Order: sequence, then structure tokens, then C-alpha cells
Amino acid sequence: MESKGSLKEQLAQEMGKLNAVQTKIAEMNKENPEFGNESVIGDQIKFLNAEYIRTDVRALQLRTTLAELESLIRSGASIESHPFFVSHPRVKEKLAAIRTAELAALEQEQEYREAHPLVLKARGKVKDLKDSLDEEKERIIEELRADLKAAEETVRKIQENLQELQLKEKDLTPRKLSYKELLSEETSISETIRLLNTKVAQTSVAASSKQIGIEILSDATVPRMPFSPNKPKNILMALFFAVFSSFGFVFLRCYSDRTFRVDEDIELLLMKPFLGHLPFTRVPQGSMQPNFRNEKESTYFLNFLRLICANIIFLVPEGGNPAIMITGAKPGEGKSFTAYHIANTLAQEGKRTILVDVDFCRSGLSCAFQDLKERPGLHDYLTGKATAEDIISATGQSNLFFIQSKEAPFSVSYALRSDRMKELVHKLKQDFDVVLFDAQPVLATNDAVAMGELVDLRILVIEWGKTTKELAMKALKKIAPSNLVLAGIILNKARHWGSTYRYSHYYDRKKK
Repeated sequence: MESKGSLKEQLAQEMGKLNAVQTKIAEMNKENPEFGNESVIGDQIKFLNAEYIRTDVRALQLRTTLAELESLIRSGASIESHPFFVSHPRVKEKLAAIRTAELAALEQEQEYREAHPLVLKARGKVKDLKDSLDEEKERIIEELRADLKAAEETVRKIQENLQELQLKEKDLTPRKLSYKELLSEETSISETIRLLNTKVAQTSVAASSKQIGIEILSDATVPRMPFSPNKPKNILMALFFAVFSSFGFVFLRCYSDRTFRVDEDIELLLMKPFLGHLPFTRVPQGSMQPNFRNEKESTYFLNFLRLICANIIFLVPEGGNPAIMITGAKPGEGKSFTAYHIANTLAQEGKRTILVDVDFCRSGLSCAFQDLKERPGLHDYLTGKATAEDIISATGQSNLFFIQSKEAPFSVSYALRSDRMKELVHKLKQDFDVVLFDAQPVLATNDAVAMGELVDLRILVIEWGKTTKELAMKALKKIAPSNLVLAGIILNKARHWGSTYRYSHYYDRKKK
């Protein structure tokens, strides 16, 4: 192994050479500043080559697309099926608007005659949208031509700049060759110096390992606290993760919830009047009477019922006693419970009310009137076995009457559309202030649709937190297919409502 002194001597010589070469390079850079831009020119050439390829490909695509479209136009064929137009965002938006307008026009044609102003207006809107689509096609083709022209001009300018840079790079004068040789020499000397420094360090380590004397600089100490785990840090991280996870869970739950929970969702999505909500109550099996925990809960329930009844009376047209159908989207939403308590409340307010059970498959009102089971019902009247007077039964409550029904061996939808049913509805409207029909769920059968043709108001009961928005919209579209049909919404089994706090404060103050 060479001695440390010899290596240091060689290192000093190489350092001298490096300083001399770097001095010459600095002088040449000062005399010829363009020598230092060699690497910059190379980078510029690489960048322009990449830009040239990208722009040229873009120009080729535009040229091909434009040629195909012009060929289709010359041949008289439709250009809407071309992939460029199919994927174009403005064309997709226009086509979507045309489809929406055509569906609206079709609905108007089904509801009104061909010469009706709404039908003509809808057709005119479709025609205007199609004309707008044709104009959009022409604008898009003009934009294609302009884009192609701009791309070709960009390709031309890039070619000119690229040729100019390549000429600069190939201009190798004698001084430039000397400059490049100095750069290579500088790199070689720097590598030699690096190797010499490595050898000097190795020699120093080998010499120090031969020393006999070892000196202890400081004694080892026992640590006063554990290095790991870091409890405060772990607790903070766990707390942050818990809070973040909770907020994430709540956000996902709210985002994925497709049920009705607030009044605003009902009027915004269903576009029908919101009549009110009934709070969630515990009802024993086979009964219609809730088990209230205290007097305050009973008062809430009755107040909400009175508000719903007031909204119903306000909504029905004046002049004549209303016939009202109460139904739901699917079984289990509480439509029979709601119908019973609305009838009960109206009777308590002094209105002569009759509740008619039209649910021939699964009667929910039979448990409320156990003593009337042997009386003839609506099924007997529709088959001609009983008269209207025979099936009307007085209940234990003043002003409240009831017509029961049982499973019928006939087509219910056909029977509800019969003249005999129409005569019964007409007679009940003459004899009573309010006529309530508890119909089958809309999406289970078509009985509610048939019954809806005979009444003045259709009420859809939806369950808080259970009935999805899609089901409610589908059910409402069946019983109230247009905005001219009078219908309302009741939100049943609500667990949160905005007026709770106002009521609770009022009753708390009253008790104090």
C-alpha cells in the first residue's frame, strides 16, 4: 500500500492541474459566452422534437376527421353517427336536451289533443332544438378547420426553430473543439482526485487501527424514559383517527341515504304539497291505539294530527264534501294507522266522517273495529248482496262511521271502476262531510289507481327513514301522473321534527 505522504503529494499535483484547467475554461467562457449554452441547445432540440411529433400527430388526426366529415356531407349522409360527434360534449348536451323535449312532447300528446297549445309548444321546442343542433354541427366543423390550420402553422414554426438550433449545434470551430477537450479533461481530473481522496481515507483508517492506546471519552448512561412506545403521540393519533373516521362514517351515511328525512326533500323531489308528519309511536300488535310514555308525547301526536287535518281541509276544493284516498307505496308504511287517526280526529272536530276499507287483500282497519266483523261489507255491496245502507256501520265514537271489507273473489280493479262503486261514492259524499278510503299500496296492485279515479284528493303516506325516494316517485306517478291531479304527502313515523323544541319549551314553561 502506498504511503499517506505519497498519496497526498499526488493529490496536490492533481489539484493544481484541475485549477489550471478550470481557469482556462473560465477564460474561454468569458471570451465566448455561447460555449456554455451547448447543453441548453441540446435540451431545446429534444423539447422541440417532442413538440413536433405531438403537434404533427394532432394535425394528422384533425385532417383525417375533417376529411371523413366532408366526405359524409358531400354524399348526403348523416354525420351524427361519426365517433367525433358522438363523443363531442356540446353535441351530447344538445342530443340529451332533444330527447328530454321529445319525451315531454310525447307526454303532452298522450294527455291532450294534437292542436292543443301545450302540444304545439312542445313540438316547437323540439324543432328549435334540432335546428340548434344543425347550427352546432356547422360551428364544430368550422372549429375543426381552424384547429387544423393552427396545428399546421405550429408544425411549420417548430420545423424552422429546430433547423436553426441544429445548425448552431453542428457549428464546430477550432476554439469550440478546444473547449470541449478542456471539459473532458476537467471531468477526468475530478475523477482521479476522488479516487485519491478515497485511498487517503483508507490509509488513515488502517494507521489508526494499529494504535495501542484507547481513550474513553464518556461513560454510557441508562436512559430515563423509554424510547418506544410514545404514549402521548399514539393517543393523539388514535383520537385524530377516531374523529376523522366518525365524520367519514356520518358523511357516507348521509350521502348514501336515499330515504326521506326532512320536509324540504318531499316538496323538492315529489313536487306535491306536504301535509305534515306523524311522530313515531309504539303501537301494540293488533291495535290502533299508541302507547304514549307521557302526556307531552300524547299532546305532540294530537297536535300533528290536527295540523294534518287542517292542511287536508285547506287543500280540497271548496263546494262539496271531499272524497279522499289514503294509500302508501308499499306495505308496512302505516297508511291504515294514518287513515284511522285522521278519521278519528275529523270526527272529534264535529265533521260527519266515514272511513271505508278498500284494502281487500290485507285489511289493517279490522283490528280497530272488532265488534263490526259480522256486519256486511264493501265486498257484499259490490257483488249485489247488500245495499249501501246495509254496509254503513256506526262506531262507538260520535260522528265516525265505518265500511269494512274482506278478501274478495272478484277483480277488485274492475269492481272499483264499476257504476255501482261510483254510485256509492256519490251517495257517501252526499250523506257525510268527509269520506276517507283506505286503499291498497300503490306498487302492490292497481287497486289504488282505480280508486284514485273516483276521489277528489289522493294522499300518499311514506315512512320516515325507510321509503326510498325512487319508490315514492314511482308510486306518486301512478296515482297522480300530472300536476293537475290533486295529491298530498304525509311523512309517518318521523323521529325528528323541527317544531319539537318549540313545543317542549312551551309546555315546560306552562308546567313551571
